[in-house]
Amino acid sequence: MPSMSVRGANVSPTEEALLRQKEADKRTYLKKKILPDIRGPVSLNSSGSSSRRSSPTSMNKTDVRSTLNRSRTKKRSTIDRPPMGRKHCDIQTDTWLEEIRDKPHEFEIGIQTSIDEASRPPTPKLAFQSSGIDKSTQILPDDPELFVFDEEVTIVLEALVGKTLEQSLIEVIEEEELAAITQQKLHFQTKKVIALNN
Repeated sequence: MPSMSVRGANVSPTEEALLRQKEADKRTYLKKKILPDIRGPVSLNSSGSSSRRSSPTSMNKTDVRSTLNRSRTKKRSTIDRPPMGRKHCDIQTDTWLEEIRDKPHEFEIGIQTSIDEASRPPTPKLAFQSSGIDKSTQILPDDPELFVFDEEVTIVLEALVGKTLEQSLIEVIEEEELAAITQQKLHFQTKKVIALNN
């Protein structure tokens, strides 16, 4: 592998590429200011001898970016490629191994159902099972302890109707009193105005 000299030191092409990457880093700003000669790009001729291009100050930003992009893609491509005789593959790290396929296995099964009513068993009648014990009670019409609704309800109805009428009469009387008070106030105000004007 041919070596090239940067400022009197022998540097291999890989070291030279690393040197460029370090110099392109934003954190090496002070070194660029102090040692501008190191930053100068060095290229190999077809004969293997090194030749220096233009000074770093005259390089475009696009040139610097393109060299950086090239070095990054080279670095990525070497990392992504598996070594000779090996290949990369995805593995599962779960506790349970799951078989992963692009398309699951499919198969068809034919089923025929008969519509014949005779082959169908009879539907059982709905019957509720009682969970408790049933008891029976007989009510006689002349039972003295029996609550007769038509007779006993009159007392309750009389109380309800009486209370409603009493409340409505109280509200009507209050409205009449309020109307009388407002009328008396108006009469007093007119008397006061007449007395002040005279």
